Amino acid sequence: MHVAEIIENGVDHSAADASKEEEPSFSDPEDYVDDIDEDDLIGDVLRLKPSDDEYEHCCVIVEGIPEVDAERLPKLKAILGKIFKRFNDSFTDHYPLDEAGKTKGYCFVEFPNRSSAADSAQVLNGYQLDKNHKFSANLFSDLNKFKKPDDNWRPPEPKPFKDVGDLYWWLQNPKCMDQFVLHYDRGTAKESYPVVGIYWNVPGAEPMLCGDEAEKQSWTETIVEWSPKGTYLTTFHEKGIALWCGPRFEQFQRFLHEKVTLIDYSPNETYIVTYSQPESRWSDAETVRVWHVPTGVLRRSFSPGIVQQTGRSHLSAWPHFQWSQDEKYFACLKTGGGGVSIYESETFELVGNKHVIIENLKDFKFSPVGHNIAYFVEEEGESKPAVVAVLRYPWGAGNERAVRVFKMAEATLYWQKSGDRLAVRNDRYSKKKIEENGEIKYTGMTYHFEIFNLRAKDTPVESLQLSETFVSFGWEPFGDKFCVLTGSNLKGTPNIYRAGDKGIQLLAKIDPQQSTGLNTVLWAPAGGWLVLFGAKTASGSVFFIDANPAEPIKMNSGEHPGANEASWDLTGRYFATCSTMFGSKSSDLGYQIFNFQGREVVRKSVDRLAQFIWRPRPPVKLPEEKTREIRRNMKAQSQKFEEEDKREKGRASKEVIDKRRRLMAEFNNWRSKARARYDSQKQLRISLRGGVYTDEVDVRELEEETIEVPLSTEKIVVEKRRDDDDE
Repeated sequence: MHVAEIIENGVDHSAADASKEEEPSFSDPEDYVDDIDEDDLIGDVLRLKPSDDEYEHCCVIVEGIPEVDAERLPKLKAILGKIFKRFNDSFTDHYPLDEAGKTKGYCFVEFPNRSSAADSAQVLNGYQLDKNHKFSANLFSDLNKFKKPDDNWRPPEPKPFKDVGDLYWWLQNPKCMDQFVLHYDRGTAKESYPVVGIYWNVPGAEPMLCGDEAEKQSWTETIVEWSPKGTYLTTFHEKGIALWCGPRFEQFQRFLHEKVTLIDYSPNETYIVTYSQPESRWSDAETVRVWHVPTGVLRRSFSPGIVQQTGRSHLSAWPHFQWSQDEKYFACLKTGGGGVSIYESETFELVGNKHVIIENLKDFKFSPVGHNIAYFVEEEGESKPAVVAVLRYPWGAGNERAVRVFKMAEATLYWQKSGDRLAVRNDRYSKKKIEENGEIKYTGMTYHFEIFNLRAKDTPVESLQLSETFVSFGWEPFGDKFCVLTGSNLKGTPNIYRAGDKGIQLLAKIDPQQSTGLNTVLWAPAGGWLVLFGAKTASGSVFFIDANPAEPIKMNSGEHPGANEASWDLTGRYFATCSTMFGSKSSDLGYQIFNFQGREVVRKSVDRLAQFIWRPRPPVKLPEEKTREIRRNMKAQSQKFEEEDKREKGRASKEVIDKRRRLMAEFNNWRSKARARYDSQKQLRISLRGGVYTDEVDVRELEEETIEVPLSTEKIVVEKRRDDDDE
């Protein structure tokens, strides 16, 4: 039937057949279980969904404002409005009035977003409007924290003092030996448990465990860390972290912070900062906490504003806070960018109740001494160049020195440990292209250094351009030298410079020859000696340089294939490389220890090694008179130490000989007992063998046999290699 006939007859069988077919169902089966969390799937959308408590997080209660009548209220609003505008132009303020029409001494300020509200609450809390009015500011959501106390609440009882012994006992070792911690798994691949042990680094012998209390099973659940001065060993647990110290490694303090993943100490170990990743990637929970180490008291919690600040669900860098060397101040990037938030450790409030505003700030670092801050600002278009500068203390006094750089793609700040100099590596480009997805691509890259001399008047700046690709950089901790590693991942070349009064001078450019894959510069803690290391490379090259002479020279080289970590001990006498489970591709895990001249002294394989960390030492500043006395008596002291080393070697040799003699005596004793038992069974053996004494019958004489092997010789002329002639 044709379509025309169907329409004419008024019957459409195709439509009738289609109506009989079942419509497809898009519903989930009854037993279907959705294992995808909506927060992971559309977290960015759900975050924009209005919530009942959104107002609470965006509203700030400001107390301590002047109490005025209705006639003066517009003037008060205008004055306070100028202050509130600093955080966001779009705000709504409300001033409650009493029966007489006067303000009640507080007001409500609503901002369009949480970050502005949190920022204003930090700054306005403690803000001094005039000599009679000081603000107290809190988020409206903070009211939920203030609940009626429990009727059975009692003041906490003081904890009894726990004597853990001398906190610096390991520094009194008569042989001045250093310690290190090993963290590894013991057992089988199916059933293993973590073991943490603390060892003495014994010169010329195997490392020795510090005592029975120095090794424990399941001492930590993830990793271990030393405090900056080596006083405490920190262990990680599900409920928080614990600190251990003293000769018996007893627990000194614990801090409850569930699922803590990162920690950081203040320079003098007075405070410890902990971080636990929030349950939700969009959470504004106070995940960063600062604790007082001696008392275990929580001083303050912070919400880093991860999403608002970085656009990501994790911290952009750790440590989150940077500390001044005297621990008086600590700072972080301002939430939302555009400045630095500097806090006082005494009050844990913003210095001056305001942020240090630096537009387009990318990174900053406290000076290792004093309170100056180095920072750099990224460029904004072609009209505003990038800026690298040192911010003078007090921070409102301006810059110590600033340098403007055009076409700078990236910069890295390197403070010298002495605080005398600052190096700023800046990568410059010739062309920049912005892709459709917003990604920026640079071409024609060149590498430059700006060296700030803060020890000299007016802070002069020297410039250095590298002729090769940059690999790594390192300052001599105390001195005027620095090393720049250039080249490629296959072969790095160390260039050692001096930053003196006559400018930057190249002292040496050393060819590492057979050492390949060098990518890390590591100076000894006191300077003078330098190691170049190939981290996470197949060769694991270790290259030692003596930088004390006017022209630095190569001392020695070694290898630790697959090693992923390396470090100097705190005295600069030994250098260790290690291959661990967390960063090495090698199946041969373990560590090696070299002396400062590059001679290998210890090589140990440790199955499933997780960590090797030298124990830090507190800095000791000797008086100048004592230093001069040591230098005067250096020859006599060296002779004394050499004699002690000889006696120690003789004692070690005697111990080896005594051990061998003891083992030989034990063997002879066992052999004589076995011979006596064998002789006592003589008649039994004869009776079992038909009256034949086989020990005498079966005696075979040895015959000498000479085997002749024909040899042929051939003379071959070998040409000398051109490389040999060059040498």
